[in-house]
Amino acid sequence: MAPDASVKKCFCTRCTLIQGNIHHYSSGLGHLIPTGWSTDGSGGVFRSILRAPRTETPWRRLLLEHCGLEDTTKRVRLWWFYSRKDDEKKHSFRELPREVLDGEELPNHVHVVSKVIPVDGQGKIAKGNEKTSGEKLAEQIFQAASDPSFKPQVDVTCAEVSAGCAGQLSQFLWDSNLLGRVEGSQEVIDIIVAPNVFISWRKASSDNRAVARMKQIDLVQKDGSSQVFSFPAGRKIYICSLRVPREEMKSFLEACEEPVYTTGDQSLAEAMWMGKVPCVKPDAKVQQWHLALMAKVAGAMDKVPDLGHELRTLVRDESAREAAMLRSRGLSEACEKQIVAQLGCPPSQWNSTQQVLARSGMLG
Repeated sequence: MAPDASVKKCFCTRCTLIQGNIHHYSSGLGHLIPTGWSTDGSGGVFRSILRAPRTETPWRRLLLEHCGLEDTTKRVRLWWFYSRKDDEKKHSFRELPREVLDGEELPNHVHVVSKVIPVDGQGKIAKGNEKTSGEKLAEQIFQAASDPSFKPQVDVTCAEVSAGCAGQLSQFLWDSNLLGRVEGSQEVIDIIVAPNVFISWRKASSDNRAVARMKQIDLVQKDGSSQVFSFPAGRKIYICSLRVPREEMKSFLEACEEPVYTTGDQSLAEAMWMGKVPCVKPDAKVQQWHLALMAKVAGAMDKVPDLGHELRTLVRDESAREAAMLRSRGLSEACEKQIVAQLGCPPSQWNSTQQVLARSGMLG
């Protein structure tokens, strides 16, 4: 839909990421439009997945074929694990020789791995309170601001065993009940779809996908000692690195189990509106994850505004635009006052580093 010709301001949702006084540094062309999981009438999230058409893609059968199991008649469970690409090395694995399968046949393209999981002295998963990548980068920005000689490191991801804190995939395996006892007598095949795991294997493949059979789990303590647990031949767990197109997401999520892992605004919204439960704290956008779960628990998801509707209203309704501009200016001025108090000087005296920190939301 083409915007109204009278609209000469920027109402991009990206502006919600920018703090400081956006009216100053955008020369009046930018305004802050609240987004997110709010039930008080402000903000909003996209509900586009609810309006998306279903596709005819048979996801269970397709993923069974990827794993070389197209002839199976066993029950299949699909699990969605969508992590950040930058965090791939956080997930610790140990590749195993195919001999551990005790003669069981496996297609050549399927790797065999053990998932390495850090545990504490009581043998429970070591969750800790690791800082998010954003928090780690923010610390470096502040250090660089106070010490011009400091050389920041962009890659702040640390393997979970080295960190002594389980990564999100380990937590997902632990908390989703995927590893729990399967009800009934029928054997189950579990397939975890994780687009941002085994990326190098996927890129090296001819069909842009990678599959690994998780045959073992290594429980590693802080002192380096470990216990290895092997799954019986009848317990088959696969991890499939495969991209799911956006237009397929509705049909795919409908085929998945209720517990999921997501990171990012859109993937969280898609999972929530499709009735899923993001059961592990993400390493980014943690506040939005909390708010989304609180809305679900309170039965208040219908009170969260539809961001698409909110943006269409801004395009079509001049009074809505005026109200948004006034609200934006008030929020920006309040934020600017907080930054001035924090830095002890007005915006005209901020150096270039302080300007960047203000605009990126690190101050105020």
